[in-house]
Amino acid sequence: MANIKIYPLVTIVMPSYNHEKYVVVSINSALQQRYPNIEVIIIDDGSTDNSVIKIREYLESLPVNKREIINFIARENCGLSGTLNQAISLMKSEYIVMLASDDVLTKNSLMRTVDCLIKDKEIAAVSGSVTTMNSDGQKLPIFFVKKQKKKFISFHEKFIESEAFFAPGSVFRKSAIISVGGFNKDIWVEDFYIQLMLLNSGFKLLRIKDVVAYYRRHENNSSNALANMNAEADKVRAMFSKRSDYQDLIQARNEYKKLSEYKNANSMYSIMLSKLKGVIKSVLIRFS
Repeated sequence: MANIKIYPLVTIVMPSYNHEKYVVVSINSALQQRYPNIEVIIIDDGSTDNSVIKIREYLESLPVNKREIINFIARENCGLSGTLNQAISLMKSEYIVMLASDDVLTKNSLMRTVDCLIKDKEIAAVSGSVTTMNSDGQKLPIFFVKKQKKKFISFHEKFIESEAFFAPGSVFRKSAIISVGGFNKDIWVEDFYIQLMLLNSGFKLLRIKDVVAYYRRHENNSSNALANMNAEADKVRAMFSKRSDYQDLIQARNEYKKLSEYKNANSMYSIMLSKLKGVIKSVLIRFS
């Protein structure tokens, strides 16, 4: 996958918000990329903790050649979508990697993804596998099928969410994002929104099997508000109600939700049953 001979500039965009504990590690992962031609745009979106202080102290400790490729902006809060749109207006490159200020890129992340965009102009974005880690940086079980296949994700699969296209470490074509109007400030599931907009406009989304990022799980993750995220995703789906296949898509989505809920319930039942069998076995051994 990493057969790049020409290395076009790639912009790593980091929206920062209240991640004082993690932000320096995230910036460091951007600077440690084996891909040789990057710029980094960090925009702090009105953090109320010490994120800005941590970032400035870290940047001051860097050698000049590292500081020169970083553009740091601290301002009042305007939301994630607005922050991403601002970064897009500032970036010098055609390729954008969006990195949350609590996540971490693998060192080969850009080497694995950017080449796909260079080779196929119809691809708007490339995503890979993601490994989870806890708040202390300890790796958790891989957050995907371990041997997933290289695959193009269709509009129907994304709408139904039967196939994943993970945001951490994904790289996008700037011109494609601009062509669909950029990010919508009224939508806070910005990754789901932009992916559907791109697919609806005829662009391709490619998922590769390589692990390209570590997603950090902690108590302040926005993904913890699952009910709110699902409601917001439904709001995005409604934007495509004029499609001739919309009702079929909604029906398929509802059926898939039922199937997922059944599988999750069955999985929990299996886990509880396994634990119960273990308890019964230990009791029998003790009294035998």
